[in-house]
Amino acid sequence: MEFPILTSILLAPILGIIIILLFPESKEKEIKVTAAIVTFISLLLSIIAFVTYNKAMGGLQFQETYSWIPAFGINYSVGADGLSIPLILLTAIVIFAGVFASWKMEKRIKEFFIFLLLLVAGVFGVFISRDLFLFYVFFEIAVIPMYILIGV
Repeated sequence: MEFPILTSILLAPILGIIIILLFPESKEKEIKVTAAIVTFISLLLSIIAFVTYNKAMGGLQFQETYSWIPAFGINYSVGADGLSIPLILLTAIVIFAGVFASWKMEKRIKEFFIFLLLLVAGVFGVFISRDLFLFYVFFEIAVIPMYILIGV
């Protein structure tokens, strides 16, 4: 069994959200550093996925499928193709740069980085989902924090 790189890319921001939730609001530097580390991990994993993607073979690679809600035939099924791999890498680069671009923020830092990481997890999920239901779930996960971030 190979390393589940796409799930790891997806879970890194979610793990970051959990860690940031444990910090009090006053620990602004720790929150920012945690967001930077988590997005850097996503960036590294995205680079590894991009480099190891076999362009000659093409098609879906790094596929993972797990039964999610078997009563309805819903599975957690992810994979990446030649279009989604560069988009995953681009998302990781932009979000890593975005964390540092927002470094000087002074208001509602904890909420901002929680929603930013939730947004990036949703975007990663949109790019790696292989079925319509999972795509819809991740799309909604991305849209809600985007709406909130526009207001922050």
